[in-house]
Amino acid sequence: MTISDQYLTLLDHLGTTRPVRDLLGTGTDVVALRHDVDHDLDLALEMAFWEHRRGAKATYFLLPSAPYWDDPLLGEKVLQLADYGHEIGLHLNGLAEWADGRVDDVGGRLRSALATLRADGVQVIGAAAHGDKSCYAHGVINNWVFSDLRPADPASEDGLSAEGVPSPDPAFRIPYPGDTITREDGATFALWSIPMADLGLAYEAVRLPMDGYYSDSGGTWSRSPDPMTVDLSTGRHQVLVHPEYYRGPQRFVFVLSTARSGSKWMAGALARATNASVTHEHTLNHVLDDDGNEVADHRTGAGFTRLLEDRAEVRRRIAQVRAVREDAGGDHIECNVYLPHCLDELREVYPDATLVHLHREPGLVVKSLLNREWYDTRYDDRHPVIAVDGWSDMTPLRKCCAYVTATNLDLARGVRSPIRLDAANSDHRVLIETLASHGVAVHQRLLDSVAGTVVDPTRNDWVGDPTHWGDGQSSDLRRDLAQVRRLLGYGPGTEEPDTAVVEPVHAHPRRERTILGPGVPDRAVAVGGQLVVTDHGVVMTTEPDRHAYLLLCGGVWNRLPEGAGWPTGPGLVVVVRFRAQLSPHTPATVFGLTYAASGELLADRRLSPLADGRSEMAFRPRPDGARFNIGFHVPRGTPPTPVILTLSEVEIVAEEPDQPAGPASLASSRGEGPDGLDHP
Repeated sequence: MTISDQYLTLLDHLGTTRPVRDLLGTGTDVVALRHDVDHDLDLALEMAFWEHRRGAKATYFLLPSAPYWDDPLLGEKVLQLADYGHEIGLHLNGLAEWADGRVDDVGGRLRSALATLRADGVQVIGAAAHGDKSCYAHGVINNWVFSDLRPADPASEDGLSAEGVPSPDPAFRIPYPGDTITREDGATFALWSIPMADLGLAYEAVRLPMDGYYSDSGGTWSRSPDPMTVDLSTGRHQVLVHPEYYRGPQRFVFVLSTARSGSKWMAGALARATNASVTHEHTLNHVLDDDGNEVADHRTGAGFTRLLEDRAEVRRRIAQVRAVREDAGGDHIECNVYLPHCLDELREVYPDATLVHLHREPGLVVKSLLNREWYDTRYDDRHPVIAVDGWSDMTPLRKCCAYVTATNLDLARGVRSPIRLDAANSDHRVLIETLASHGVAVHQRLLDSVAGTVVDPTRNDWVGDPTHWGDGQSSDLRRDLAQVRRLLGYGPGTEEPDTAVVEPVHAHPRRERTILGPGVPDRAVAVGGQLVVTDHGVVMTTEPDRHAYLLLCGGVWNRLPEGAGWPTGPGLVVVVRFRAQLSPHTPATVFGLTYAASGELLADRRLSPLADGRSEMAFRPRPDGARFNIGFHVPRGTPPTPVILTLSEVEIVAEEPDQPAGPASLASSRGEGPDGLDHP
């Protein structure tokens, strides 16, 4: 966790702590714990979390001039502090802000700050002076604004620190300036002029009656006794602890899962509800450039299987991201569905990391994968190849089952911290307790605020109606997932989702039909570049500073005119074969595009990065589409000089089932919610 063990040791020494407001009473034995939150409210929330779990109570004085005051979640975080049983107070800085010229109305500034803290019904009756550097620059103490605190002889205030207490160090003694202070622009302010009652305040922290005052201001106990050396079991004591001095060692947590198991929702929830920096599928998709800066380099899409074959490159990418995170500091959580296939390299680079296994009902995962067109062609290089007998001859349904089974089994055997998505969503304490056992504080109120949200739309729902299943598909599903369902606790008595899962393509042998070639496409068109069609191939020369693309059968990217593109049909798989020659260092990409009967673009699917030499790739047009096309895209500015792309030996064939596929069952756009289910 971000809070150090040193602070927990201090808490143990302090014993039962109470909010500062308890010093208003007449109790003889009180240890009032106080936190001045000068910089980092999220760190303070983490401190509050661990105090709450130990039964400690404290007062958190929040500073209106701190950057966190503009946090859109400020109100929720204040309420979370209150949920933990802590008192909220105002960290006074209005007089210093006035002396700096940042505000002109001190009373208005204080009323506005208090209104912000009290906006959601939080009681605020206490204040504590902030030791702003401006206090020493201008010779003021922030609690000098209150008429209730004016002593009979104000000169007795001479020599106090900006906290309002005596200082053993002359550098932290402020001379009393008299009852009126004058700003550089000639404006004046009368000290002791604002009644606390007008602001609804009952106390200022250092003016409460107490036997001992202890402050770690400056990061040490040099300005007061060290409370660890004092017996606090009797008497009235106030202990001031600044959260920023108690950061613990950096922690790394990886939440690993199969795809379509709620990882994106989890990343968003933890980003909101923890003090950690949180990423989703960042590792493997970023590298360091020649100047040591982290840059995006997406490798978990097309060509992912080739990355997995280069284990040295996998390790290099994991190590480079860790280096960036170590430089940034702070705890880090990453949710990632690709790292389960790199567990050896991940453990090598992060031997100190906590690994968490996130899982969801396997049948629902398979259904979602099929809707996302996993393993829809034998050319699929986006998704992991599973080492099982007969892999290349499996249908997409059985490949998805094998992927879900193998990935979850690997994680279940190698990761000791499982989280079941549906359980974590229905009872957030499951997630809170699991991560707390690894030192990560998850805040209940902030987590509750994202319950029921829908993220990462599924986009399609065309796996078909159960009445059109092929024979044996339901039994294949139950058999293939039986082991992993039992291991993960989705056995008898739990929801059976099998009837929601169907095979989206026919499992019978397929026949091949030539659409083009081999030869030169006669309706090729270039946009953003010049095109020359010869007997030997298609040559496109790009124009500087423009995106460019080449379509093999006419039209423009977003729309096909009549006569452009090729017709598609149920169960069709388009196979593209060609030879390419490309200017060096050009990130060109091949796309498969599907269009409606009206010519409107329905989907542009990224097939693979373009490389020199012979290539063969395939895609399945959307089943509700009417026509398809093949596009080659070159982004603007890379490289800055014109790019020459030469295509030759172009051939397009259609693979079709021997029997017609069942009709697609299309639905409205759907998304994956935090329970892992597909919701309309």
